[in-house]
Amino acid sequence: MAFILFVCLSFLFAEAVNHRLWLSDFEVYYKAAIRLFNSENLYRHAEDGHYIFKYSPVSALIYLPFTLFSFGVAKIMYWLFLSGIIVINFYISIRLLSPNISLRSEAKKLNTLYILSALILALHYLRELHLGQVNLLLMFLYILVLLALSKKKEITASILLSLSLFIKPFGLIFLPYLLYRRRFRALLLVGLTSIAWGFTPLVFYRNWHLFLTQYYAWFNEIGIEMGHKQELLANANHTIFSVVARFTPLRFILSDPAIVPFYQITVLIALLFLYNKLFKLSSVNKTVDNTILDFYLLIGLIPLLAFTSENAFVFELLMVILVIFYFRILSTFEKTLAIISFIFIGGNFAELVGHQVSVFLDNNSFVAIGAMLLIFVYYKLIIKLKEIQGESI
Repeated sequence: MAFILFVCLSFLFAEAVNHRLWLSDFEVYYKAAIRLFNSENLYRHAEDGHYIFKYSPVSALIYLPFTLFSFGVAKIMYWLFLSGIIVINFYISIRLLSPNISLRSEAKKLNTLYILSALILALHYLRELHLGQVNLLLMFLYILVLLALSKKKEITASILLSLSLFIKPFGLIFLPYLLYRRRFRALLLVGLTSIAWGFTPLVFYRNWHLFLTQYYAWFNEIGIEMGHKQELLANANHTIFSVVARFTPLRFILSDPAIVPFYQITVLIALLFLYNKLFKLSSVNKTVDNTILDFYLLIGLIPLLAFTSENAFVFELLMVILVIFYFRILSTFEKTLAIISFIFIGGNFAELVGHQVSVFLDNNSFVAIGAMLLIFVYYKLIIKLKEIQGESI
């Protein structure tokens, strides 16, 4: 963990020396927080151009503490904040898998796991830090939600999950899961806490018209983003819908836009059947809490469902850790698939493979194919965990 933190801080130093300490996305959040504090409009197309704030008024609240500093200092503070989150994410993810693991007696195994996982996801971590994005923060919130749910603290879990929805709506993926697991109280609490979070900006606006105008502008931004949605058969569309369509004969019939919605619904139904089977397997598994197995899987599915940048595949961290943690119980074939998935997920370093190869890998969604392979390895792994439950692994 010290090594991972050292790498993050070394990258910070390198960015500063090379005058690349930009954190462009963080600058957007920082400006929004200042505007919120001053009861100003958050959404300014004419002034902000490409770097317009596209998130909810509630999300601006998170960045208020950073406005205590000048932007130059705040950038460094946010980098340190994200670096700390990275280390904590690694630590908690292992504790969830094996609460009683000894950090001393298992030090060699844990060091290997941390280093390998960090190397596999290094590309995505460095991009998150360079841009100052929110995906690391979101994953931290999801892990805390999982930790709270595993300890039956549904109020805490609901507060954190509902907050995450106001940053990016990726957390919606957990709502059908809570319904599936009959966690009705948690679902109700998410609804109530979402309403509570929704009214918090009113503290700063103190004017219903201005307050409602912010939400109207946010909904408008959502509509614009949906309008910018990439074509199903376009290069670098990393969703599972696009990957299946582009690399199968389906591409020849999906050129008709009228067919696309039916195709997407079919894929979703197929995923529901697959995940129903996976959740049933995790339910009878006594080696690891089924909620932990399920959340690791759902978080890893997020970038395959939501059209977003390659950076979002940082969400594969938890499944990467899970597979490496139990790597030795996999068959040779499964280990080979796991290694291929790791390379596809984190191997597209343009500085190493060259610009042309990097563009080819991105255009052909190798990162998404890697994530899909990882889900298959996960499926084989939980079958093995079910077969050997109760044994020492």
